[in-house]
Parts: sequence; C-alpha cells; structure tokens
Amino acid sequence: MIVDDIITEVSSVVQDNSWSEESILSIINRGVNTIASGVLIPGKYQKTAPLPDLYTFISVDTTPDIEYISMPENYQRGLLQVLDSNFEDIKIESSFLKFLKQNRDKKTGNIHICSINGKTLYFRDIPSSAETVILHYFKKPEEVDFGQEPDSIPEFLQLPILQAYTCQYIFNQIEDGIEGQKVNTSAWYERYVKLLVELDIELGYDEGATFVNDTRWT
Repeated sequence: MIVDDIITEVSSVVQDNSWSEESILSIINRGVNTIASGVLIPGKYQKTAPLPDLYTFISVDTTPDIEYISMPENYQRGLLQVLDSNFEDIKIESSFLKFLKQNRDKKTGNIHICSINGKTLYFRDIPSSAETVILHYFKKPEEVDFGQEPDSIPEFLQLPILQAYTCQYIFNQIEDGIEGQKVNTSAWYERYVKLLVELDIELGYDEGATFVNDTRWT
C-alpha cells in the first residue's frame, strides 16, 4: 500500500486541517523507524522483533593497531554475526562490561572476540594490519515519500499499524492540556499496541529480553 492511502485514512480520522499531508508523512516515517527499532509492549520485558526485510551484511576493514570500528551508518539493531575474512565466526560477547573485564590485555593478533557498545564495535585481539570483518545486522528503514510503500512492514499490517501509530501521536498533541482522560489518544494507542502484538506473532522471532523504557506517545 502506498503511503498516500495511509495519509488519507489518517486525515479522515483526525479531521484537522492543521495537520498537512507533509506533517502526517513525517509522523508515518517516525512510526516505521520506531517499529523497526523495537517497541516495548506493556506487560512484556522485551522489544518487538526486528523486521526481517531489514537484515543486511557488509564488509568493513579495521584500522591497524586500533581496537574498534564504527558500525555502518545504517545500523539500527541486532548484531547477529561477525565473520573474519575466512568466513569464520568471531565470538560476540553480549555484555560489554564482561568483554572489558575478561579482555583487559590489549594484545596484538587476529580478532577472536568482539562486543558492541552503542554503535561502536570493540574487539580483541588487535590486528597490527588491516583486517576485514563481515557484519550481519538489521539496518534502519528507508524513509518513505509520497507514492511509495512503507519499508519492511508486512503489507497486510501497513495501513492499520501505521494509521494507529500516527493517530495516537496526533491525538496526543490535540488533546494535550485537556482535563481527564485523553479518549482518542488512549483508544488509538490501545489499537496500536494490539497491532504490535499481531506483528510480533506474525514475525515469530525471539531476540531475547531487552529492558527499555515505555515508548508510549512517542
């Protein structure tokens, strides 16, 4: 479904001319990125699954005698695998603190273990010459423009989940400052959460527990 149709559906619900098609498009793009990055569903202690179509891999060269490299600019989440130039696995330590404690000595040699901290990948040992590593991860979704289809979200959920995300976001702005419950905001947020659960079930992927803050109204 092209994004123009989603904008039309959102506009028919919001019925507020102060929200232009361009502003709604911007919120939809924010919604796609939020969903792709993972959302904490109330009552659960892990983010929603990565979107499979965002899986990618790339070869990166290390710098001699430097113990880290920056992850690619399109990296978003889920470093799945790191391979050396011979396509052998390099161990990924999920705990950066554990990685630092167990690898205090910065010896020169081939990379045998690595750990990601933010968007920087650290490794031991430290190559004295450039070494190629192959990174497998989930990338950021591409921004969608008018006439295009939202990136990576399953087609049958594109309209309902992005309409729900956008409507709860807009109604939260419209109802800001009112006394009592934000009726429209709550209704569309609840719909958005139900659709996130449906998306997670559809993907059938378990990344493991990731503790994050509640993203309500974001």
